[in-house]
Amino acid sequence: NPGLVRAPADLLPLFVDRPPRAAPGVEVRYNDGGFVILGLVLEALTGRSYYDVVEEEVFAPAGMGATGFPAMDDVEPNLAIGYIRPEAEGEPWRTNVYAVTGRGQPDGGVVTTAGDLVAFVDAFRAGRIVSEGWRDEMLRPRAWDEEEDIHVGLGWQMGGEGGRRWVGHSGGDPGVGANVSWFPASGIRTAVITNAPPGALAAYRALQELLLPEDEPAG
Repeated sequence: NPGLVRAPADLLPLFVDRPPRAAPGVEVRYNDGGFVILGLVLEALTGRSYYDVVEEEVFAPAGMGATGFPAMDDVEPNLAIGYIRPEAEGEPWRTNVYAVTGRGQPDGGVVTTAGDLVAFVDAFRAGRIVSEGWRDEMLRPRAWDEEEDIHVGLGWQMGGEGGRRWVGHSGGDPGVGANVSWFPASGIRTAVITNAPPGALAAYRALQELLLPEDEPAG
């Protein structure tokens, strides 16, 4: 029952006994389970809950006052409902109340706004969340994901060239989707969120076309 998942440890039964997909360093593949383990490591190292660590070490220094981890059954003013589109003609729309965990987890599920996502990017770039040394280390490309045509850092993805080179991340769950990026050449930051995916990626690409014209060819 996803509604009973209220802490990172609640997700362990889903994958704790599964064998490795590949040996370390052999394959690049995005893995939600890795982020769940990272959340558990944070709890073990700090002696605090994952939620307290993120709220105190990330949201507060970034000034993300509209961001948090409300449970699905909390009464949260102004919180948009997540909608799941019909898979076939004639099927009804559904809310995501039975399709996501009871509370957000390290692999996703935070409640936020587009403005707060931009604030997060600005705080990270300014060294207010991690030191400038760790910021640069997290942004260092470590692997190439051929399937997605992107470089992968520590929690960040990078792609594009010239004025359209971007750093960011996207994600989604049933009924929610988001994309946040910045473009180092211009300093432009974009954040797109939706409560009826898909759509965030298309909107992000439309913004890119509007704000960042193609580089002139060399020669």
